[in-house]
Amino acid sequence: GGDTLLVGGDFEKAGDSTTYHLARWDGRKWSSVCNSFNGRVHTVMRAKNGDMYVGGAFLSLHYIAKWNGTCWERFGRANDFVSSIVEFGSYIYVSGAFGQIGGVTSVTGFARWDGNRWTGLSNPCGGNSGIFTHDTYMAIYPSD
Repeated sequence: GGDTLLVGGDFEKAGDSTTYHLARWDGRKWSSVCNSFNGRVHTVMRAKNGDMYVGGAFLSLHYIAKWNGTCWERFGRANDFVSSIVEFGSYIYVSGAFGQIGGVTSVTGFARWDGNRWTGLSNPCGGNSGIFTHDTYMAIYPSD
């Protein structure tokens, strides 16, 4: 048992461990977390139900992955990087530079997973290209 911290980024080592863009900290030491991602991990998200997701610029798992209890597996199959993953209500929202995710085309870098299927959402910035860059991320704020 105990808590674990996952850290993603553009690195290949954490402490003495070779980690390739995602590392686990148990409060004492760093270790790798199953798969070696072949590109930067931009976002790590733990859903209320305990599911873990990562997104980034890693082609090895098509830019977005979900923890299956043992290892990371492809989730959604985007065609370009994912910069943010957040849970809001009963949905998982994903942003990035992708134009396709989970077989849904004509996506403008903003999509929602309802537990069964992906839906492309309208671009809040207008236009029809990826709306989020490496320096723009989503966040959930409490209402007043």
